[in-house]
Amino acid sequence: TTFIMKTTTTTTTTFMKTKAATQVKKMNCCYCTRRRTGKQQLKSGGDSLSAAKKKTRTKRRMHFSKKTLSLRANLKVEVWETTSMPLDEEKAETFFREFWQKKPLLMRDAIPNFKCPLDTNELAGLACEDEFSSRLMRVREEDKKWTLEVGPFPEEVLQTLPDDQAWSLVINELDSKIPAMNSIITDLFPQFPRWRISDIQASVSPEDGGVGAHSDNFDVFLIQAIGDKLWSVADNEAYWPDKDESFVPNQDVRILKEFVADDSFLLKPGDILYLPPKIAHHGLGKPHEKGACSVTLSLGFLAPMHEEMIWSYAQQESSKYKDVRWRDPWMKPAELGKSGAIDKDAISHAWDVLKKAEPKSERDVAVWMGKHATAKRFGESIALFDEKGFLEQLGANKREIDYDAWEEAGFLQRNEGVRFAFIDSVNDNSMDNDDDDDSGLLFFAGGISWTMKTDEGKAIAYTLANEGELEFIGKPLKEKESVELLSQLINTEFIFIPSDEDEEDYDEDDEDHEEE
Repeated sequence: TTFIMKTTTTTTTTFMKTKAATQVKKMNCCYCTRRRTGKQQLKSGGDSLSAAKKKTRTKRRMHFSKKTLSLRANLKVEVWETTSMPLDEEKAETFFREFWQKKPLLMRDAIPNFKCPLDTNELAGLACEDEFSSRLMRVREEDKKWTLEVGPFPEEVLQTLPDDQAWSLVINELDSKIPAMNSIITDLFPQFPRWRISDIQASVSPEDGGVGAHSDNFDVFLIQAIGDKLWSVADNEAYWPDKDESFVPNQDVRILKEFVADDSFLLKPGDILYLPPKIAHHGLGKPHEKGACSVTLSLGFLAPMHEEMIWSYAQQESSKYKDVRWRDPWMKPAELGKSGAIDKDAISHAWDVLKKAEPKSERDVAVWMGKHATAKRFGESIALFDEKGFLEQLGANKREIDYDAWEEAGFLQRNEGVRFAFIDSVNDNSMDNDDDDDSGLLFFAGGISWTMKTDEGKAIAYTLANEGELEFIGKPLKEKESVELLSQLINTEFIFIPSDEDEEDYDEDDEDHEEE
């Protein structure tokens, strides 16, 4: 049995382009990224409702080694049996107080009757496309070492993957291109700050397939989507990501040499496992049908390095002084025999230079952090970006807001490939001075910042950052800053007005999927 099963039809559909005008739509589910690979296709894991009725395999404890390692915590994962996402207020407070970045949590049937937005056929198709980031991790037969291959992949590579060997196909950043995947974040995880979320990735694995035992430096929610998956976890300092001696050397994938599980459990569709940083884990696919695949969706969180943050801020501030050179008109003759010395006045002057880069208030930090967190890729350098010049160029070549088209469509759509955020307060109250020209709500998109002072402008910023769609609010807009903001966002394609033509394309694609 191969990774892709035979079928009698060949269907080729056009993949959704990443350009904002055709990228995302107001719809409940998106199948426009479907691709059938020649004469063969993947078997999906089956319907999650019927699968839940099937008799599951006996749970078992994973042991990669009988050797008992030191610094063990004998972790026993707590289970919530009757919790559904999104968490209610009481459950959310309990989760952040007792579990977030502290200990794992297993939530049974957290998404009742969950149906994965994309089946295994469609996910495999995405791995063949340039628009999607994909990886294939598998064990090399000759030396049993793990290898890492980066997509896009030719169809024949996926067609020849065996179902009796360990491998996993991973597709990243699904939430930025697939509306239904993005809805998992917005609808089920509204209590989690969006700037902290990295992406949703899908892991496709055959029977007993996976990526090996490992640990990460970030938080993750593992959502079982298709088929089942047997997870084993361990809280052991010897397994932490920075313990290089615990990982197999000289291979592409970081896999632990030895792994002794503290707890094990079988996840079914709709179950969610939360893992804080450094908890070692190992997952084995358990599809519902022979020759099929198991799919796990991973909602990962960003974990920026302090070094990265300090460097980013320093770059931003240093760019303000790129043409300023050292001057020392106060210099005096060096004392006899001390020409090799750096005198105390030079040290004081150097200190004054460096202090210019220090934030004067938390608002200064807020401006930097908003740009840093919403850059195209989190932490991408913002120092070399001429924000003022960019916005001036947009103003000179801007397209006016098409109020009629906006009213007809009913809403403006946010480009989910762009990060949005706002900051409306800081602890030192440095944003509260109404007499300051820089006071007001800070709004960010794609590494660019705007200051919104009016109620209308603030309402637009709140809506775009929180909800992703801005309903038609009348014409024309009352405030100049609102007009400028929306015009600039439209010209950068950070937001767009959906068209009827795009709707028809999606409707036809959905009909094709239903027929198949």
